[in-house]
Amino acid sequence: VEAYLAAGGDRSRQLSGDEVLLLSSTQSKLVNVAAGQTLVHIALSYGRAAILTSVLLQAADSRRVRKRLPSQSNIELADDIRDEVTGCLQKHKGDWPCYFVTTNSLFALPAEIRDFSKHARERVFNDIVDWDVQRELEGGESPVINWFPELAVTSRLFALWNRTQGDCLLDSLLQATWGVLDRQASLRRALAESLMDGQLRFYERWRDSESLSASSMEFALDEYQWQADFERLQLLASKSGAALEQLHIFALAHILRRPIIVYGIKYVKSFRGEPLGLARFQGVYLPLLWEASFCWKSPIALAYTRGHFSALVALSGHWQGSAPSRSNKVWRGGQAVPHGRPRPDPSCTTCVGGAGRVASCPRHSSAANLCWLPLVDHDFKTLPVHFLTMSEIGQEEHLLRKWLDCHVVNGVLVACQAAPSPPSLVGQLLDDWLHDFRKADDSSATTEAIEV
Repeated sequence: VEAYLAAGGDRSRQLSGDEVLLLSSTQSKLVNVAAGQTLVHIALSYGRAAILTSVLLQAADSRRVRKRLPSQSNIELADDIRDEVTGCLQKHKGDWPCYFVTTNSLFALPAEIRDFSKHARERVFNDIVDWDVQRELEGGESPVINWFPELAVTSRLFALWNRTQGDCLLDSLLQATWGVLDRQASLRRALAESLMDGQLRFYERWRDSESLSASSMEFALDEYQWQADFERLQLLASKSGAALEQLHIFALAHILRRPIIVYGIKYVKSFRGEPLGLARFQGVYLPLLWEASFCWKSPIALAYTRGHFSALVALSGHWQGSAPSRSNKVWRGGQAVPHGRPRPDPSCTTCVGGAGRVASCPRHSSAANLCWLPLVDHDFKTLPVHFLTMSEIGQEEHLLRKWLDCHVVNGVLVACQAAPSPPSLVGQLLDDWLHDFRKADDSSATTEAIEV
């Protein structure tokens, strides 16, 4: 299929009966494909994200509009930030040479935007938000983000625009942490080298997890096939522009030393809205191969839609020191279950003692911005935790509480994302980016005053 697409083949073509027989006779992995289905069905059936992205984004590219991201307001400063990112990437010494970052950085939109006029705010958001992605995530009967009324205003997430090529995962992660795109491929190089030099631990965890998934679908691969598939994933990590898969998100959680939460669509649909298959990216990716004490508990939030990843960021300045109101029930299996008195974070004695007030908690009060991220979906089912071993199955909530600052908000389990003050270069970049909006806003205000 990859060779066919590279040669300029028709991306919308359908499978013939002979091709289905060929697939059935040459693959030990049972897949559900039939005559008349498309290349999208093949990509979904075989779990090939690179092919899926290539097919789905062909039409998406034509609808992209011109944007002006913060990194485009001062290109030299953005390059300096990328250099700083490269400088804070270090390789772990010892028996597991995996890269990791040394600087704690999470990106949030400046609180100053809230003080702009309505017209200026619209200009800001139109410049950075991917509204097609935003509408897909918020719309429908089962919205993916901003569906919980208690958090829809205080912790609303915005999907940032980025490149639609296979680098969108890396772009979105750097946007969510430093506010820039991965144009220097620093994250991709760190990812490729970590999967190559530290492959033993990644391979064992990946194979064990995939084996559990394979067993549930009643098929098995031999060791040669497992190794061949892992080598394919290593190659994707090193290939510029190649779409990345779940293992890469898991590895990047280790490089960034923090959990990654992916809020994604459940089904990949055709352009006519027909469901084609399950999208498997949604869930929580924990840096399980590190010690928990080595990692930050504030997670990164990403979105996945139709073969594309986007950074999800909040607007600073919503919180005034208190967490939302809380009930004494927590949702389990879609049912509200009594859960004792309200409790913000069982692992944080200051928070619990303060009856939910985070301003008095030294672990939370130093953050420039607090955002609350649901750990359940719209149906109140706990988000899947990926790459667990057999002994960890059934321990998901325990693991979430170990690796994240967990709270219960009106019965819903949420994670606290505490963004520190941005690094100085990022602060300068945001100031430059907002400069033109400030001038336009001041000019508009002066005009309105004259008219009055």
